[in-house]
Amino acid sequence: MSLIRLTRLALLIAACVVLRTAFQWVPNVQPISAIFLILVSLLGLPSAVLVAMMTMLVTGIYMGFGYWVAFQCLAYLIILIGMRCLVKQPFWLRSGYALLSGYFYGLIMSLLYNLLFGLGHFTAYYLSGLFFDSLHAISNFVFYLLLFPTLRQLFKMARIIE
Repeated sequence: MSLIRLTRLALLIAACVVLRTAFQWVPNVQPISAIFLILVSLLGLPSAVLVAMMTMLVTGIYMGFGYWVAFQCLAYLIILIGMRCLVKQPFWLRSGYALLSGYFYGLIMSLLYNLLFGLGHFTAYYLSGLFFDSLHAISNFVFYLLLFPTLRQLFKMARIIE
């Protein structure tokens, strides 16, 4: 990995850490989820996964570090792999996946909590968090629509992508 590429990724991680911190007061509204999905299309899966994992680890240090950080990393990994399968698809389909990824994230997290704690009533547990998953899904969709063209243009101007 070149020094220039490493520096760009470090700057993206720093930007995501700042955004996650800035939006921590708004429940489940996270522009970083949309940014991670956008990075899959613009920079590829390995770079997007690296930015996502490092963002979760760095913010976990001062927001609270526990088993949930590993769960978040796994959930984002699964979601980003799903987006990788859609990279060549039309923008509207990727935008729809950004919307659904908020629900996928909640489902994955609920499944992992259920496995860890052996919650007997998974359906009730999952449904109780559906409102917050909807906030995450809607914010993913809106941020994806707003940020994809902006980041694509910015990356083109910086000659990060063609």
